[in-house]
Amino acid sequence: MMTILNMQKRRGTYIIFTFVVNFLVMLWFTTSCAPQKNVPSQGILKGSLVLEKNVIDSQVEEGDGQSLADIDGDGSNNIIIGTGDGGEVYWYKKSSSTEWSKHLIADGFIEIEGTIAADFNNDGLIEVIILDQATADPSQPNVYIAKQDTDDPTEAWSVSVLDKDAPHVQQGISYDVNENGFLDFVYAYEGATNGEGGFYWLENNGGNPVISTNWTKHEIGKMDGAWWIDYNSPKDFNNNGNSGDILVSARSGGRSPSAARGGIFIFFRPQNPTDLWEKMAIDTSFTTLHVSSGNLTKNGDDRDIVAGASHDSDDFGLYIYDFSNGWKKIELESDHNWWGTYAFDINKNGNAEIISGERTDNTIRIYAYNETQKKYILQVSDSLLKPDDQIIFDDINKNGHVTDFFVGSDPDGLFWYETFKFED
Repeated sequence: MMTILNMQKRRGTYIIFTFVVNFLVMLWFTTSCAPQKNVPSQGILKGSLVLEKNVIDSQVEEGDGQSLADIDGDGSNNIIIGTGDGGEVYWYKKSSSTEWSKHLIADGFIEIEGTIAADFNNDGLIEVIILDQATADPSQPNVYIAKQDTDDPTEAWSVSVLDKDAPHVQQGISYDVNENGFLDFVYAYEGATNGEGGFYWLENNGGNPVISTNWTKHEIGKMDGAWWIDYNSPKDFNNNGNSGDILVSARSGGRSPSAARGGIFIFFRPQNPTDLWEKMAIDTSFTTLHVSSGNLTKNGDDRDIVAGASHDSDDFGLYIYDFSNGWKKIELESDHNWWGTYAFDINKNGNAEIISGERTDNTIRIYAYNETQKKYILQVSDSLLKPDDQIIFDDINKNGHVTDFFVGSDPDGLFWYETFKFED
């Protein structure tokens, strides 16, 4: 049509137009028919699962309490980590394919177990909540927040106390619990004596986040041995239209209070989240540490649960709980000692893979659903001492896919893994 119309114009114009059209057609054919790697819009990724370890820092003392945020505002996430055997918190920037620069956020703590990085006052700068178990000195505070003093995060940070009484604090997540436009902080602490432990949230009232009076502490539910909050929470676990529910675990044995019994639970957020939250027990038959939710039964629902037994348990299994079938318990493995268990859909096929550390043989493993055997099977593994504790996925190698993860190790340091090799 366009060529016919241009025939009415001068001959030179027609020739030029025809040349341009032919060039564009050839360019389209060449680019669309050439072999390409998968891009996110193509859905399921084609390739194979791998575990290829890369060292970030082999000198950090028990890399623990990781979080992820774009601290320097360059469009790429930075990894934040604390030292479980020391009192420092650092952030790292990837400066080349193999090199990372290390920057101090704060020091002088005792035993860092968690960090949570977010923009809590909506000013465009990242703050970092720091969880210090302070086991060696129980008189010290437990929950702090660090804020950049300038726009340059390599310069000084100010630190203040948010909660001085959270004994054996372990871990937390941030989300807008009361939906007021500010991120709140939800956290777990075991307690040092009976009756101290539980799950709580700090309500962010806005303003300067390093001023403690801008935060209000609320109880979710008391629980001795309160340990973990699913990083894939919050979700609507009871189909009431409220997506603020959290999946949690409690620990028993070890240094937990004697009243701690352990297990897997869900807390349902009430209409007024400052009220106590309803609790439902999923499984209290064994002690687990880390729990995670995702689509694990090919039912299209991401509220299935995976959890593994810990070294404090008489049970040594790795289990899935089927949400659509009344939390039916499905055994994946019958032994071992599980740590850092996490569910994440690596190849974007709709079914999550299971990543977990196994401390009997000191490996990190990926399990994937096998269509032929109709169950999860071990796909790949690599040697790694205790993964401590979070496994956080990101596009670390900048190929356009979130298929890599960060993990700290006790006592090895801080690493990242590539988990997927694409077909050409």
